[in-house]
Amino acid sequence: MTTHTLRKNVVVITLLSGIYFSAGSLYGLNNNSELSGHVFVDRNKTPLVSANVQLINSKIGEVTNEQGFFSLKNLPYGNDTLLVSFMGYIPIKTAVSIPWQSNSPMTIYLKEAVIEMPEVSISEWRFT
Repeated sequence: MTTHTLRKNVVVITLLSGIYFSAGSLYGLNNNSELSGHVFVDRNKTPLVSANVQLINSKIGEVTNEQGFFSLKNLPYGNDTLLVSFMGYIPIKTAVSIPWQSNSPMTIYLKEAVIEMPEVSISEWRFT
């Protein structure tokens, strides 16, 4: 390979890399957007461990840790809906805009779901 051909290949690769990374930044592919917060039980304000936290449109999510903390990273820019849920609690949906404009983490409280069941009758039967 000649020096001229090698230089031409390096220039083409450099140009293509610049276009890729510029387009990625423009469309939110290569960003450092983050959305974080804590999920608590509304009744006693204790952290809710292993609650599901998901951005519905981008399908990015995780579960909360022992302190009820979550952190969603490398998020695409734009509007989305945050869904926070846990078995036995009423799920919460809230609109968010990425990048998140607040410097502080979100605080979310989930209320326990009341599950009503039909009445159950217990009878004793004797067979002779």
